Amino acid sequence: MKDRLVILCLIIILFSGNLFSQSQDKYKVFDKPCTLIKGTPESLLYDSTYLYKEFGFDKLLEVPAYYNGLKPRYKMVLGLYFRNYEKKGIKKAGGLAFNTICLIIKVKNEYVLIDSKQKVKEYFAPIKNQYEALSYIALLTNSSPWYEFTFIEDNFRIIKHDLNKTYVKSLSDGYEVHLFEYIEFGCEHPYLEITYKLDTLGNYEKIREEELFFDPEEDGFCRD
Repeated sequence: MKDRLVILCLIIILFSGNLFSQSQDKYKVFDKPCTLIKGTPESLLYDSTYLYKEFGFDKLLEVPAYYNGLKPRYKMVLGLYFRNYEKKGIKKAGGLAFNTICLIIKVKNEYVLIDSKQKVKEYFAPIKNQYEALSYIALLTNSSPWYEFTFIEDNFRIIKHDLNKTYVKSLSDGYEVHLFEYIEFGCEHPYLEITYKLDTLGNYEKIREEELFFDPEEDGFCRD
């Protein structure tokens, strides 16, 4: 009987280890499902002098590695305009001192400025797999994939105790994309899990937003 109990305990431990890799008293992070993009897009920063002059950016940045799911594969770089109300962009980020964010890609021998969501759709739709879906939504929004939660401090106020890493679920008419976002500006600063629905033509909508945890040291702190 003892042997059977020992074997049963071992099975439970091993099975649990396959489900989650990060476990604390307050939360667990499950390994599956998980959609992980490998590799890094080729950069255009080598031609930064020309790009600054041609497009008038205030800052050029490497794109995140998780843009590597975008198809077709282009060399690319992010271009930022600082607090500019006249410039168009794919999205804006920040508070009162916001950034307008664009993408520059190289198509054959020409540089193409992508400064709207419609242009993103023109160059990167249709969406054919989960990796494209993840990169596409990350480019269009301020949400991003998270795979580690080691930044959670002991004093954080945990709202959701079972956490999933970033993943994309295939649907009959598209994809369900699970990403994350930290709300830095304003007077509340939650860490959020945000779920988007994306069709194969590149149309998307936010379908769910869920608070995960808060840093109590930011309670009542307003940031512009």
